Amino acid sequence: MQRKSKKIAAAVLASIAIGAIGYFVSRESALLSETERDAALSAEAVSRVRSFLDYTVSSIDPETSLFPRDRAGAIWAPRDNAADDYPYAVIAAKLFGKEDDLHALERVLESERSVTIRENGLVDDYDFDKGRFFLPRDPERLLLNNAEYAKDGLLPIVDALGKDSPWTERLISIIDSIWDAKQLWSSETLPSSRLETNGDLLQVLSRLYWLTGDEEYLEKARGIADHYLLTEPLVASGTPLQLRDHANEVIVGLSELYFAFDHADKNKTVLYRKPLRDLYEAVLEEGRTDEGLVLSSAGGDALTDNWGYIMNAIRTVADIEDDEGYRAETVRTAEAVASLGERVWEERYPFDGYADTIESAIMTLSYYPAPPLFSWVAENMERLWKLEDSLVSKGPNYLYGNVARTNMLYALMKSKGFTLEPWPENGGLAAKSGEDGIELFIYLPPGSEWKGILKASPARHSTIWSMPSNYPRINALLEWFVPNADVEYALSSGPASERSKVTGARLLEGVALELSESGVIEIAPARLGQNR
Repeated sequence: MQRKSKKIAAAVLASIAIGAIGYFVSRESALLSETERDAALSAEAVSRVRSFLDYTVSSIDPETSLFPRDRAGAIWAPRDNAADDYPYAVIAAKLFGKEDDLHALERVLESERSVTIRENGLVDDYDFDKGRFFLPRDPERLLLNNAEYAKDGLLPIVDALGKDSPWTERLISIIDSIWDAKQLWSSETLPSSRLETNGDLLQVLSRLYWLTGDEEYLEKARGIADHYLLTEPLVASGTPLQLRDHANEVIVGLSELYFAFDHADKNKTVLYRKPLRDLYEAVLEEGRTDEGLVLSSAGGDALTDNWGYIMNAIRTVADIEDDEGYRAETVRTAEAVASLGERVWEERYPFDGYADTIESAIMTLSYYPAPPLFSWVAENMERLWKLEDSLVSKGPNYLYGNVARTNMLYALMKSKGFTLEPWPENGGLAAKSGEDGIELFIYLPPGSEWKGILKASPARHSTIWSMPSNYPRINALLEWFVPNADVEYALSSGPASERSKVTGARLLEGVALELSESGVIEIAPARLGQNR
C-alpha cells in the first residue's frame, strides 16, 4: 500500500532544486535596494515551502489518504507528522492557491478521523500499511498525541484559514473527547502526569475560549492552572524548571490563560498573580545565563531554542500589568541572542534547532522591537537552508514541517504579511515601511509575467479569535502590517504613475494586479499620497 507513494515522493525529492532562486542577489548588492534583496530572500523561502508542500502531498498514500512521518515506514503519528507537517502543508496550499493539494489534504483529515481513532474519539499512532495501530494502548501517549495534534496541528490551521472550516470542528471535537474520556486521566483534576500534555491543553483551551466565547473552556483550563499555581506550584516542586521544548508548555500556557482571565474573570487574575509572578521570577533568575540567554533547564548549561516562547509568555504578563521591568528583560534576552554566532541548538536534529530558534526570533520581532535580531535572523536563515538541503538529500522526516513553518514565517515577515494569489513561480514579495506608507517590491524571474491578486493580511487576533489585543503566542501567523478597513489608501507603481484609491477593506479582500516584470507598488493613506 505504501510503495506507490514512496516512489512518487522519491521522484519529487529528486526534482527539488533547493536554492534555485539562486542568485537574484548575486548582482552587486550596492545595485539592489533593501526591498529588492528582501524579495529575493522571500522568493527563496517560498520556493522551499513549495518543495515541502510538493513532497508532503506526493507522500499521501492513495488508498488511505494518510502520509508517513518519515521514509522508514507507513506510520501516521498525531504528535509527529500530524502536528508538525500537516498544518503547514494545509496553510501552504491555501496561501499558494493550490486547490488540488488542499482537497487532497482535506481527505487526510477525513481519513484521520475515520481510521485512526482508537477510543473515545481520540486518535493514536496508526500503521496504515498493515491497517492497525502501531503500538499497544497507552493512555498517557493517547492524551499526548491528541493534545499535540490540537495545539501544533490544528491551532495554526484555524489561525490561517479562519473559524469556518472542518479543521475548527476537528479541534473542538478533540478537546471535547479528552474531557469525555476522564477514565484515561492521571487524576480527577489533571488530564496527564506530563507537563507537555497539560501545557498543550492550557494553550488550546485559552484560545478556544476566545474563538467560541464559551467560558466552559476557561473552567477546564482553570483546573490545570490551579494545580500548577496553587496546589503544587512548579516553583515548589523541588526539581529544576524545564524550559525546553516538550516541557515548557505549562509555563507558556499559564500566560495565555492569565490573559484570558484578565478580561473574563478579574478575580482569577488576582488569585493567580503572585504565584505566576513567582514562577516567572524564577525563570528570569534561575533559568537564564548572566547575559540573559534562556537555558533548557534551570541551573543547567544548554540553551533552549524555545527562548522566544518563554520570554513572550513573560512579555504577555508585562503588557497586562504594564511592567517595564519584565519588558526590559524580554528585550535583554533578545539582544543576547542577537549577539550569538553560529551554534548547534539541538544535537540530534540541528536543522530543527535552527528552525525553532529562528521562529522564536521572528515571533519576538513581530510583537516588540529588538532591531539587532533582524540581521541575526538573516544570518541564521542561511545556516538553516544549508541544513535543510542536507535533510532533503537524505530524505526528510516529520521535522521537515518545522523548517517549512519557519520558511513561511520568514517570507511573511519580509512581505509584512502581504501575499500574492496565485504566488508567482519562483517569485518573491517584500515590503518596507516608511513615513509615508508601505513600499512593496514584487520580484518576477526574467521573462515572466504575472496576473493575480495582492492581498494584505487581516488582524487575525480580532477577526478570527475575537481577542481584544494581539498578545504574543505561538502557532499563529504573525501580524506585521494590517490596513484599517475604513481608511482610504493610494496605490501607485512609482513617483510618476497615476494613483488609484482603494479602501483598507479592499486591500484585505485583494487588489487585482498585472505585471510584465518585477516592480514596485507603493501603498499610503490617501491623504499622504496626495500630499507627497
